[in-house]
Amino acid sequence: MDLRAFFKTYYKDDMLYRALIWYNTEFSTVDDFVEFKLQKLNNGEEIQTLVHSLSMAEVKLVERLKMENEGQDVIYVEESEELLPLKEFQYIIDTPEGSVTHFDIIKKIYDTLLSEDLISDVKMMLDDSDIETPSDIYKLTPIYTGNILWLYDNLTSRHLRDIIRKLNITHYGSYKDSFIETVVNYLTTKEYISHALSLLPNETVLQLKENAEKNIHVYDNKTMWQEAKSLGILVQVHRDYLVMHEGVLNTLKDVDISNITSIDVSKYFNGYELLFVIDEIPSITRNVIIPTRLSGRELIEIIKESFIWNNNGSYISFNGQKFYENGDGIDASFIQVDAMLKAHPMFTFHYKSEELYKVNVSLIKTVTTEHYAPRVISHSGETPIDNVGDIDKVKSMLEILSRPDHIDYNVVYERARTRNYRERYPITAINAHIAKIIHQERPYYEKRKD
Repeated sequence: MDLRAFFKTYYKDDMLYRALIWYNTEFSTVDDFVEFKLQKLNNGEEIQTLVHSLSMAEVKLVERLKMENEGQDVIYVEESEELLPLKEFQYIIDTPEGSVTHFDIIKKIYDTLLSEDLISDVKMMLDDSDIETPSDIYKLTPIYTGNILWLYDNLTSRHLRDIIRKLNITHYGSYKDSFIETVVNYLTTKEYISHALSLLPNETVLQLKENAEKNIHVYDNKTMWQEAKSLGILVQVHRDYLVMHEGVLNTLKDVDISNITSIDVSKYFNGYELLFVIDEIPSITRNVIIPTRLSGRELIEIIKESFIWNNNGSYISFNGQKFYENGDGIDASFIQVDAMLKAHPMFTFHYKSEELYKVNVSLIKTVTTEHYAPRVISHSGETPIDNVGDIDKVKSMLEILSRPDHIDYNVVYERARTRNYRERYPITAINAHIAKIIHQERPYYEKRKD
């Protein structure tokens, strides 16, 4: 059934009065009205007016009708009450058997939506099968350069309302369409996105700005970007990837972040930066990043590994209490490091050796890290040799080892090498070893051997 036959079949005399009111034109017969509607469809003006009256939900229904009814003529529309504009324009007709339209009408509407950039033919949320290797990242390009409204349609109404609340927006309508338009307008306006940036940690703002200047649109879906995601600056388009739309990126480029006062600490932090300092030899230090949710037993192991120590029987002390790595007292496994650092950002580690080393541990800051395993990020000073005597003996040996021309250098060097001494701090090997024994997804409960 072609379109003319469709209209002649389903248009009835009682529709002429409504057509008179709608078009301010009197039609003598149904055939006159049919020819009029065909002319309206062909010149496209009426369809153009129609598509601009559709909500995003209605656009999705049109798209679905088009995709599900390829090859058909007459389409029965179960959701006709959700497509009232098409009813008002008399492109959906109520019959005793149900509401009907014609595929050519739906296709004309769909094609006009595309030409008016009111719908995207780009898939906005990709599956694992769409991106199987890093080389497939190019498939994200049409998403972050395409229709921004349909990108933000990836967000739920609840997420959009959360963004609106966080940005303190007071006028935003009642439906998802208006939520999307409100958020998009906010994030693509220089003055408003500056406010959004002020709600992010300093390091995040700096990285976003740097990436924008480099035209970087794609981000890994990792912890450090969750706050930007929660504010809509980044939008999830795949399980593993977020994107910044080109419109938002270009707005960010124009922002002078030196005028923005950001927050210092991310509420999405998932790690800590700690400083270890040998109490008796303060020139020997280690800066270490550890993940959250570690036990005191795991922290003891990290401290020992960072100094290349192997003896057992060490303990952590704070507030007059001692927590041991073995059965000498209260087991350090009972300590939750997150709670300990919150209550005691400074404490002492006691290493069991002839030297009785004490390490002063202090919390530098919370961080967002994508590494499950702890790692040493910087160091200073020599290796604190263990089990060679007292602290004075260690200082004497380190002094000689710093002078290769010293008469006793070779003797001292040979002895130090039988212990834990290294001429060059093997940071890569140490971090690899720590990663083997302590992993956020594989808690350390007992001593593991390589």
